[in-house]
Order: sequence, then C-alpha cells, then structure tokens
Amino acid sequence: IVRCVSVVRHAPFLPELRVGRKPADPGVASDFAEPPSDPATVLRPETAWKALFAALHSACVGALRCARKPCEIRVGRGVMRAGVIVFPGSNCDRDVAVALKSACGAPPRRLWHRETELPPLDLIVLPGGFSWGDYLRAGALAARSPVMREVAAQARAGVAVLGICNGFQMLTECGLLPGALLRNRDMRFLCRDTALETVETDSPFTAGFAPGETVSMPIAHHDGAYFADGETLARLEGDGLVAFRYADGAPNGSRADIAAVFAPGRRVLGMMPHPERAADPVLGGGDGARLFAALEAAL
Repeated sequence: IVRCVSVVRHAPFLPELRVGRKPADPGVASDFAEPPSDPATVLRPETAWKALFAALHSACVGALRCARKPCEIRVGRGVMRAGVIVFPGSNCDRDVAVALKSACGAPPRRLWHRETELPPLDLIVLPGGFSWGDYLRAGALAARSPVMREVAAQARAGVAVLGICNGFQMLTECGLLPGALLRNRDMRFLCRDTALETVETDSPFTAGFAPGETVSMPIAHHDGAYFADGETLARLEGDGLVAFRYADGAPNGSRADIAAVFAPGRRVLGMMPHPERAADPVLGGGDGARLFAALEAAL
C-alpha cells in the first residue's frame, strides 16, 4: 500500500499524500522510506489505504461533476455552451459529442429527451439515428418528446440549433423547418460519401466555407428526400435559406438537389449529410470538422 501511494502521490488529484522517503539521489527511486520532515504527512501502512481510497473517491466525484458540465472553453469572446439531445434510438449522439469536443476542447452536455428544461446553451444538436425506431414516420415521435418544446422555445430566442439526419427530420416534424423528408427515390437505404455544393455561407454553421465550394460528407438514411412545394422552394432560394446542395445530383431524389436548409435568420440548420462522420482525417475526411470549428468560433 505504502509503495502504491508513493507512486500515485504525484498525480494532480493526490497532492496531499506523502509516503516514502526522498531518494538519496534526486531522480532515482528508492524502495525504502524514511519519515518526511513533517510528521503530520506520515501515512502508516494500516491507514494509508484509507487515505488513498478517500483521495480516489474525491477524484472520481470531481470527474463526474466535470463530465456533467457543458463545454466551457474560454476563448477571447466568452464561453461556448453546447448540448446534445439524446433520444431512444439515437446512434450518432456520441459521434457528434466527440466532434464538438475536438472543436471546442471539452465535451458538450448530453441531455435526455424527457427533460422539460434546458440549461443556458449556445448550441443545441439533434443527432442522427433512428429515434423510436422511426415508428410512424422518421422523427415524428421524437418531435413530440418533452424536450422539443424547450428546443423550439430556445430556437425562437436565438439559440443555434443543428439537426443532423434524424435531427433534420425532427425539425421538419416540429415545424422549425419547412418541408418534409420522404423515402429515398429508389426506396433503398443510402450510405456513401457525397459531394456537396456550399450555397449560403452567411451563418454560424457555414462561415468556414466559401460560396460555391465543393465539400465531401457522408449520408446514411432511408428517408432523406427533401420535399417542399414550389412556393416554399422559391422562398428558400430567394431568402438564401439553402445551405448545401448535392453537387452531383441528389442520390435520394431531393427536390432542387437540396441537402440542407436554414430557418429564417439562419440560426437553425437541418442537414441530411453527417458532418460528425467527416470530422477527422482518420474517418476519411475533415470537411465536417470545419462546420463545428465555425460554430465554435461564432458562438
């Protein structure tokens, strides 16, 4: 026990433990101990394990408290606070949390769909997946989860909201975005990298891209064909609310090759491609990381 404490006492969460003697030669470890100069710091073998357990317990409690805090990395302009809503059937919530952590330096807050209140946030993410097994329609049940009333209220107050794939479906189902996501044209699940044309860059989501720039992000959906009537499409185009378009034609049959749209004000974005799956070169590309970096810089 004494030798174990001697090793770990240098860890940042165990600064108060001093067991073992100072080596005769600095930098050379010793297996035997002499009492330190301050008798109060001596830990006897029969009590050392209690002190070690108490210190480790304190460290674990502190780590859990830190894990529950939202992303709070201070950069000159203030604090970035992000939250990821988790639904039954979500399967990309961890992926997007990792991408956000990479962008801002700390993990976002992960919030269960039954929450009725949200902490102060700058960004809310509705992740991809198959919430409630896509029962009825993709995103239909999730859009009626208790937390979505608060998401809508936060969006109206100006909080940025990003819906990815299933999250995009939720945003149309709850009315925060116009249009609907229908079954893919060929009635098949599509999972592939897609070339996207950047259409609108005047937003916190797309500020890191150039107008007309072609980027690559993967899609993975069965119900991703964007549909809106002619009047709505004209309004989206005229008001600069199309964020990305499929550069080589929509593989899913989306009208006007639309891959991502904004709500008026461009603080709410829904997109079928997955930027979190293109957020690291190890995954095959880094264009998605630019979206999260733009958010981190703007919010």
